[in-house]
Amino acid sequence: MPIHDKWPYVGYWFSKALAEVGREVEALAQIDDELAVRPDNVFLLDQKLLILRELRSRDASYEDQALKFAEFRAEALPGDFLGLSEIVEIWESRGQSNAAWPSIDQNLRCDPYRVSQLAADAAIDLSEFAAGFKYASLYRQFSMKFPLEDHCVTLHSYGLSPDTTLIRPLIFILLPVFGIAAQTLDPANGPLNAEKLNAASSRTVATMSRVFPLFGAKWLAAQEPGDASDKRRLLTLGMCYLTDLVAAETGRQIGFLRGCYGITDEEIFPIAQPDWPEIGSQTATNLLQRVAREWNMHIPEEASGPERPATEGV
Repeated sequence: MPIHDKWPYVGYWFSKALAEVGREVEALAQIDDELAVRPDNVFLLDQKLLILRELRSRDASYEDQALKFAEFRAEALPGDFLGLSEIVEIWESRGQSNAAWPSIDQNLRCDPYRVSQLAADAAIDLSEFAAGFKYASLYRQFSMKFPLEDHCVTLHSYGLSPDTTLIRPLIFILLPVFGIAAQTLDPANGPLNAEKLNAASSRTVATMSRVFPLFGAKWLAAQEPGDASDKRRLLTLGMCYLTDLVAAETGRQIGFLRGCYGITDEEIFPIAQPDWPEIGSQTATNLLQRVAREWNMHIPEEASGPERPATEGV
């Protein structure tokens, strides 16, 4: 009887031991033998990715193998933030960062949306996603404690009926927003001061005001109303109250991170108040423009505000 059949995971532990003492080539051979018996085991797949990451960091000849394996994971393991992080890092090191987007779209499927297009529309770049992937484990904890469905409940209380299919893409596009804030506030990245805290808060709320309107009419109703007056009523409510969600999600993210990193002294680390009238105006204008297109509503030019420059999709 082969040893990997007789003693499950012996190859996994042997591989980890070899990697610990710098014998990654042998560790890779052990994990491949174990994967031949248990090809769908996530712990084994993670161990192989980590070994290849270490090998390619010392020997460029392993880079193609590491990239192919990470791209295989992107197809096979939905929500594989560990593998996506590797893909982004490799393509960025080659100066071809946009080549990572197809794998991200493949892995973080959220039809009818594409993460790459949502990112382009919200002016979120790949480096912000890299931060999100790095802090994905912490983001999972945050999402379990503060589910996005809470925002739909809030809008229900205001008389709207959001389409909850927006939750999945919203989870993905808020990951980089959280990641950048976490990266800024993480004490492992340098000492914190009030300036850094306020920068994280300001950047978060500004990005939120671009992200939330991306889902347009889905915030207002699951089905498009047939009556024009109903459309105007729902749009008016959305323009009034969507900023509440922007403020709430910003507060939840920054508050959670302050708790995680022990940033509790308000006197030492006060948060400056954002320009809420400006944030509210930007959020409402972005929502108005998107809903008007989705529901074919005629909006007087003076009411629509200036159109944000279109961001080319990636």
